[in-house]
Amino acid sequence: MVFFASCTTELTEDVGMEPGVLDQSEQEQIDAIIATRATTVQKAVYHEVTDSWIAPQADPYTLENFQKAYDKLAATTRGFDPAKKLEATHYALKIYPKTEAEQWEIEMMKDVHVAYIPFDYVQLTQQEVEQIAHTRSAATTFAERSPYTVTHDDVESTDGGPTGPQTFQLPILYAVWPVDKPLPASIEYVIDYEVFLPRAAARAKSTEAMTILETEAIMSALGYLAMVPRATPSAVTRMSGDPVPYAAEGRLVTYDSSLNRNVPLSNLDITYQLGTNIVSDITRSDGTFIVVVYSSLVTNQGDLVTLPLTVTYKYDRYRSAAQWTITTESSTNPYTRTILPTLVITDGYDWYGNPDGIPITEVPSDDRQANEIHRAVNYYYNVQTEFPRHCPPGGLRIMTSSNSGGNVAGYCSFSIFRDANGSIIVDKTISSTFVFIYNNGRSNGNVIGVTLHEIGHAVHFQEDPDHWDNSHRFLCESFASYVGWYLGEQYYKSIGWVKPNGNSTITGNDQQTWTRTTNSSPTIGFGSNNRGWYSPLFIDLTDDHNQKTSPTSPRPNDQIKNVPPHIVWAIIVTCSNWEQCRGFLEAVGYDAHPSFCTPVEFDNWIADFDYWFENYN
Repeated sequence: MVFFASCTTELTEDVGMEPGVLDQSEQEQIDAIIATRATTVQKAVYHEVTDSWIAPQADPYTLENFQKAYDKLAATTRGFDPAKKLEATHYALKIYPKTEAEQWEIEMMKDVHVAYIPFDYVQLTQQEVEQIAHTRSAATTFAERSPYTVTHDDVESTDGGPTGPQTFQLPILYAVWPVDKPLPASIEYVIDYEVFLPRAAARAKSTEAMTILETEAIMSALGYLAMVPRATPSAVTRMSGDPVPYAAEGRLVTYDSSLNRNVPLSNLDITYQLGTNIVSDITRSDGTFIVVVYSSLVTNQGDLVTLPLTVTYKYDRYRSAAQWTITTESSTNPYTRTILPTLVITDGYDWYGNPDGIPITEVPSDDRQANEIHRAVNYYYNVQTEFPRHCPPGGLRIMTSSNSGGNVAGYCSFSIFRDANGSIIVDKTISSTFVFIYNNGRSNGNVIGVTLHEIGHAVHFQEDPDHWDNSHRFLCESFASYVGWYLGEQYYKSIGWVKPNGNSTITGNDQQTWTRTTNSSPTIGFGSNNRGWYSPLFIDLTDDHNQKTSPTSPRPNDQIKNVPPHIVWAIIVTCSNWEQCRGFLEAVGYDAHPSFCTPVEFDNWIADFDYWFENYN
């Protein structure tokens, strides 16, 4: 479904525009699109690296196709020179990174568009996948894959995660590379074919002629007219003879099972692609986004269109120091999904019109929980200011699995490199930090809490790997639980959640059932892990709830409250054992901040933690 236009009047009042009306030729084009797409879907193959189904669709922007279109026009249309030979503006490269660092280097280039499936294929939507057989036999699997993998040796994990080597498949990067940019000298690549992008050549030629040529080339390759990707909103300019660009505006939300309503998806990478012609945007805080297009099929502002857009779960690496990528469990390839949102066409100069008139599209949560993981990591790195936003070089990678982890909800892993004396080699080690989240059927709030918990580990480790390595795991897990609980609740409050009472939890990270006798039973995870490490030690400092409901309850008598997060951070990066932590807590508890608690309240509270360390350490 490359393009649909709608005759609806639904948004007329909101945006003050008259609805579009399709004439017979326009409707014929739309019918052709639907028929072609339906035929294409039946040729779909499974693309293992992206965990998606893809189907062949010609790239209209090959130099060969444009030259054929030009020659055809030259034989019939004034102004086209029969002797003219077009020159490539770009190359379509297949790049084969051998390391994650090489992958990041290409992905961070501002003047190179990167895709993760071939340019002559399209990723199917979930609705289309349901139309085909799901048997992943050799006959239905896309054969081409990179020969390279990356192995992280000496992996150490939190939360019962695995140890030992872990190997991941590296992707083939399909890149639109400017011909005047030096080709990568140290990274393996092949030139698949030459590309002609009219917009890149239009400065030196008639833009009116280029539009005629582009229309002919698209019709020749696809058999129908399509919405043409044009530019990003900030880059678009209108030149003499140029067709009017349109802003196709939409808004993405997702259903939150903890709130029982839709919430915005912000800072998602949105791409509209027609072969090697690619435009993209990032959703804003309210979920709105814009792709700039033009088409002879659109004649009115207020027309509604449906475009296949690719959602890539990574934060644009060159826009900010905050960088992350959500991947599957077996590859370093970003997780992508193709959706069919409804967009409204607005004036090419009025990018940010009335947001109330922008159609809303729900992006359903899937079995990889990518929406929830993205919401959590986006809140940590782009919104919260309580904790440092440390990122490994190239960004934090968060793997998502559709499988259950049993007793393990998630973990954070570090491929730790040590010298001959056993000390951590920091530069190599911090580059190999990644988070893993299982699908255990938890609520959205729990998934967000678990993701923030594991990010807490990653940031704690990035602050000082040696200090983290020498810290008692009780302190590490109690701090990560604090991050999952505190920032999880802060995120939900920012989107309208009101905590019903002090005992309620939306993240599942409050650890209020911990007792002084909580020990290693039940064992969780792949290796040695102790349930007693997951304590409310730091949560008790901030929350306003006493979980000791009776004098005989083995839970801590928590009468401390309002200790701010920056003090919790100071404790965790300063103290590595219980003695140090206890001394810091005592100073914080009543010497320096008597408003937090009295000496008696502090002693009553900390006694249960003393007992645990005396008996179960």
